Amino acid sequence: MAQLPCVSVARPLLAVPPSRGRWHGPRVRRPNAAGRRVAAGVRAAAVDAEVDDEDDDDDEEEVPVERYALGGACKVLAGMPEPLGATALAGGVNFAVYSSGASAAALCLFTPDDLNASQVTEEVPLHRKFNRTGNVWHVFIEGEQLHTMLYGYRFDGEFAPERGQYYDVSNIMVDPYAKFDWQGDLPLSYHQKDLIIYEMHLRGFTKHDSSNTQHPGTYIGAVSKLDYLKELGVNCVELMPCHEFNELEYYSSSSKYWVTEMHVDGFRFDLASIMTRGCSLWDPVNVYGSPLEGDMITTGTPLVSPPLVEMISNDPILGGVKYRDTVRQFIKGTDGFAGAFAECLCGSPHLYQEGEFASLSVRRLRKRQMRNFFVCLMVSQGVPMFYMGDEYGHTKGGNNNTYCHDHYVNYFRWDKKEEHSSDLYRFCRLMTKFRQECESLGLEDFPTSERLQWHGHQPGRPDWSEGSRFVAFSMKDETKGEIYVAFNTSHLPVVVGLPERPGYRWEPVVDTGKPAPYDFLTGDLPGRMLTIHQFSHFLTSNLYLMLSYSSIILVSRPDV
Repeated sequence: MAQLPCVSVARPLLAVPPSRGRWHGPRVRRPNAAGRRVAAGVRAAAVDAEVDDEDDDDDEEEVPVERYALGGACKVLAGMPEPLGATALAGGVNFAVYSSGASAAALCLFTPDDLNASQVTEEVPLHRKFNRTGNVWHVFIEGEQLHTMLYGYRFDGEFAPERGQYYDVSNIMVDPYAKFDWQGDLPLSYHQKDLIIYEMHLRGFTKHDSSNTQHPGTYIGAVSKLDYLKELGVNCVELMPCHEFNELEYYSSSSKYWVTEMHVDGFRFDLASIMTRGCSLWDPVNVYGSPLEGDMITTGTPLVSPPLVEMISNDPILGGVKYRDTVRQFIKGTDGFAGAFAECLCGSPHLYQEGEFASLSVRRLRKRQMRNFFVCLMVSQGVPMFYMGDEYGHTKGGNNNTYCHDHYVNYFRWDKKEEHSSDLYRFCRLMTKFRQECESLGLEDFPTSERLQWHGHQPGRPDWSEGSRFVAFSMKDETKGEIYVAFNTSHLPVVVGLPERPGYRWEPVVDTGKPAPYDFLTGDLPGRMLTIHQFSHFLTSNLYLMLSYSSIILVSRPDV
């Protein structure tokens, strides 16, 4: 049920039988013009529920009588078809709901006690002439008593599952347009540079049996796992399409309703660059109000001041909402380097043979590369985003387009996550925490040479050639002092020269070439100092040994 005027719950059905016999909805004769009147801008509705439908075509027309609900305390009027949902207005509440196939409808009102007892407090039949406009059923209830009540709808119609028709008069439906009482909830307003985005398939996140949730595959199920996401270091969830829609019709045309009513913090637009280009219906007079001198814009032409982007930016509601574009910033030195860097991280072809029965060396290399990708993501400027299951190495068996599969291939495997809780999951959790601790990894703008320095096998000598399989950089950081990050994507190990920092020494934090838990050295890790000591003869000479296909992060410490 939904509370008036603004609360609904997730489950849509309540089985409450109609009060008497088989319910066919109200049947009345059509009133003449003299029988209609207007009250507070809303047409009065009068219903005589005892007159058969066959009399609708009679020449005689009856004048409707006034109708009341809740023991005469509330007058029942025709209402308006917009806005959809329950809307509190002066003097009462307007109800409007869309149903194209219903043959009859009724508004069901509940007190909390009656709802707990599974009984309807008051059932208000809706007349198909006066309480319906097109496919929208509507009614206006005068009075203040409604604000402490809950409501739902009863619909009658065809029950034909083979045609997608599931009308059942014994069930009461939650209003799909009910707005939520957010109980003081306000946007968190995290700065975009501080976000770590977790892309989630809502149903798949908790649908697997191993999720052990009371409501698997639902919003409530996902909410029950919020503590897990916080532990992982995630502070933003991006939902993949979460309900069916007709791809041939406009979807979510109101980009503001989602912000104001659903408290969505941002949107993702794939191929967002099209919003900055001229469309096939480009008309400068329509957009700017006057012709543009020398206008040579055609379909697809980049626009200097894209009107849609300007409207979004200047909108008082949408201006502060986050939007995700399709380009993620990877570590790069010159144009074209990002592609070469991604190719390096992909490694050799034998790494991606399918099946879980690959050789031990291949499986070890896969795990190392998973860590390399995650390190790359977390040390990149921009907003990092990863897909649910990446943190434990979820596999889809080589199928890169599984959107139509509603089974384990797309389900988050909580049992697998537990199996790797001391391995990849631990590494990912600590990497997100490390990023959040580093001021330099979430800059407002691109870093400059004042704080960023590129390196090769020797400090200050980067190699941007096509054959290079090594990239490193150091970054001054307000919280860590300075960090050094390197990627060796060669099949050979390499000894790396570290930048000289008088009065400081380099201390290893991350090394994907090492087995867990020594791939990430936390302060409380048993044996941490022994591990560092094993490399002390290299570190004291400002050197570090990197294995093939590995990445490292070192932090500068005062040399005391």
